[in-house]
Amino acid sequence: MALSDVFIVASPNETHVEWIEIIKSYGSEKYIFCEKPPASDLKELSKISEYNPKIFFNFNYRYSLLSNKIKNFLESGELGNLVFASFISSHGLAFKKNFKDNWRFKGNNLASSIIGNLGIHYIDLIGFLFGDIVDIRIEKKNIVSEGMPDSAYISTNTELCPSNIFLSYAAPFRNEATIIFEDGILHLLNGKLTIQSPRDVFDNKQRFKPAESIALDAQFNDSRGYYDDSLINSINHFFDYVSDNKRFPSEDYDKSIRTNQIILDQII
Repeated sequence: MALSDVFIVASPNETHVEWIEIIKSYGSEKYIFCEKPPASDLKELSKISEYNPKIFFNFNYRYSLLSNKIKNFLESGELGNLVFASFISSHGLAFKKNFKDNWRFKGNNLASSIIGNLGIHYIDLIGFLFGDIVDIRIEKKNIVSEGMPDSAYISTNTELCPSNIFLSYAAPFRNEATIIFEDGILHLLNGKLTIQSPRDVFDNKQRFKPAESIALDAQFNDSRGYYDDSLINSINHFFDYVSDNKRFPSEDYDKSIRTNQIILDQII
């Protein structure tokens, strides 16, 4: 396979579909690695909604350490049923002196806001791991910015459990996830993943108390290292399929389109 048979679309969100169509015009055999989101409006999304076995959308949180651990516990049943999941991602970008000139606040398309750029990762991860999202609510908030929202609260309900997501460019740094099972809690904080299990741990008066937190393997120095690992895993996954000339799973493609549609339906 020649290098000209593989294309990476990492352009502004509003141009993703345009580039996909241009590349496809050179032949259906081309592999395309496209950054998320697939499309920035419903009209564009309709152009790519039909399954294409050689297009891969980079929702790289699917390939993170946390995602892999959750899948393992869901498949093994070792921690029992899933009960609840919570995600927090925040930092103080909106308080920087040059924030008004940042592209995250200058546009008028919410698909390119904190919701479409950051929130979409977590919405996709929830749908990818926990089943179809049957209910979602997004609350937008302007704490510092005057145009595009700098913060958002997202609540979802899926086939397996309810979840919530807090996003902010106007809060202290936090990159955290808490996944609660019947018999244990997975906790991600600043690139470190721990588990507390079992549920039935008691003090000397037979009152419930937290189980000891145990660090899991493949720890990272910080959240950037954790994120970069998921990105590398995603890219490697793409090229594994390319090198073997395989078709990407239709269910993965459909989940990407579904994630994109959920976001667009909510922000229009």
